[in-house]
Amino acid sequence: MYLTWAEYWRVREVVSSGYSVERLGDDLFKIAKGPVTIIGSSDMLRAVVESARFYDLDYRGKTVLDVGGFQGESAVIFSAKGAKKVIIYEPVHSHQEIIRKNVEINNIIAEVHEEGIGVVDSVETIQYEAIDLGFSHGSMGSNRTQIKIRNIANVINESNADVAKFNCEGAEESLGVVPIEVLRRIKTYVIMAHTQEISKTLNKKFEEAGFQLIKKNRKQSFLCFERRNEVVAR
Repeated sequence: MYLTWAEYWRVREVVSSGYSVERLGDDLFKIAKGPVTIIGSSDMLRAVVESARFYDLDYRGKTVLDVGGFQGESAVIFSAKGAKKVIIYEPVHSHQEIIRKNVEINNIIAEVHEEGIGVVDSVETIQYEAIDLGFSHGSMGSNRTQIKIRNIANVINESNADVAKFNCEGAEESLGVVPIEVLRRIKTYVIMAHTQEISKTLNKKFEEAGFQLIKKNRKQSFLCFERRNEVVAR
């Protein structure tokens, strides 16, 4: 199949991870490995490699809150690793159809919300050049769209999740204002911190809430926290 250089390197990465790759359209791919099939854009290929690297936890029998669901690739991986249910928050309208196809193809029990996560319920206008992995409330560009934002504390309270994954630029910052008693309703958090300052803030917040850092990457951009049984007195 014909590939640009950028697509070639992304295809190479997923193939080296054991996936077969098929091109379905101009920017639409299907990848498969064992019982797992995922469709999506070339950006999805990059996200799959990222997901396999950093979301390698035990999800058996657990409910996962998936904030920043992108095109549904992480939900597929959580389900393949045994998650009983995935609650997906993804504010980009054009991703919703792809998410739902991936949920259907892989027989995932899922809730899909076309919403982003923030401090308060609101509607935000986003400027952007392209809807890709860099799309966020801080994006700049000549295009505009509106997204619906849900209050993060309410999302956590309503989810009854065992694990929460945050990989949506800006959403992880809102964790810093969540009350400790709400934060502790979920046992394990896997978070992409998009700046070093956010990483430092989250480390402090989760330590104060009685969590321990059990996994990180070298740049401390991916952080995994697990709740201790008791809050450490301070």
